[in-house]
Formats: sequence, C-alpha cells, structure tokens
Amino acid sequence: MDETNSSEPDLSETDLWLKEQEKYLYADKNYQREPVEYLNIHFCFVDTTDAIVKIDTQKYLFSDSDDSVIRESTIFKMIEERRQTKYIFKEMMLFHVGLESFDMHNYAKCKENEYNFVETYQVVRDVLVPPSIFIFQPVNCLLILMKERMPTVLKSALKTGGGTKKRVQFKDDLKKTRRQRGLCL
Repeated sequence: MDETNSSEPDLSETDLWLKEQEKYLYADKNYQREPVEYLNIHFCFVDTTDAIVKIDTQKYLFSDSDDSVIRESTIFKMIEERRQTKYIFKEMMLFHVGLESFDMHNYAKCKENEYNFVETYQVVRDVLVPPSIFIFQPVNCLLILMKERMPTVLKSALKTGGGTKKRVQFKDDLKKTRRQRGLCL
C-alpha cells in the first residue's frame, strides 16, 4: 500500500517525478546536498521466528515548515494506523546516505565498510533527515520494525498446580523428644 502524506498539497506525484528527472538530466552539474523532499517509510511486520510477514510502504512528503523532520506524534499516528493486536513496535532505523560530493569517489573505491548509513532508534522519537545529494534521495528510508508478540499462556487461578504432591516420611527415631536427641538449644 503506497500512501502520501498530505502536508504538501501543491506538489503532486507527477510533479515530483518530473522535478527528479530534470535533476538527473543535469546530474553532472549538481552534486550539492539538498533538503530531502520525501522519504519512504517501510513498516516491516516480523513473526516470532523472525520471518518477514508483510512490508507496508508509505511515501512521506516534507513541507517547507517540516525542516526535514518527521515528528514523533506523526510516527505514532502511522504506527497506530497499521498496528494489529499481535504486533508491537520493536525499533526503527533510518537509512540515509549522507555522502558529500567529494566523498563519493572515495566511497566507490573503499573495500572496507568505513561508512555507516544506518541510525537505529529503540524508541519512537523525532527523526531528522539531513540533506542528501539528490541521486541518493530515493534510497533514503525509514524502516519501522513491528514484531509479533509472543503468545502468553494464562494460568487459571481456579486450577491447582496439578501433579505436585508432598511426600511425608516417618523415621523410627522420632519417638524421642528434642531433648532426648540432644537438639535442645
């Protein structure tokens, strides 16, 4: 399901696509980082065996007043819209390629993973999406992981533990009192 945030009604999907294609046409002249216009948000539903059950995607369009920030309340609202009783929020990860134009050549030749493009958040919070070179903007995304709850087995308060028996043994020397056995304190 692909939805769009209604925070910027004057920029349609077609206008956004045309603007993006025009940038690709003049890519050799434009390698400056720009504010992000949109961000794909992927809701990944995972079961108890860590298998992906479903991925739901929404395109979030930033308005000029957003300053490229997705507010905590907006993220909560999106989670609540997709929340099912058996899934709970686990974590969210921002994948953002924030390379400068002069770093792209070094990154292409790099054999070791010295660049980290992923930020992980264990709680829902405001997410700042820094400016990015336009050719990387389509791959920048926010992944929200929703994990299936472990089934809880409720024990009845009316039933007994079942199977627990207390065994009593008698010894022969119990006919004597404590004083006779020498256990007096």
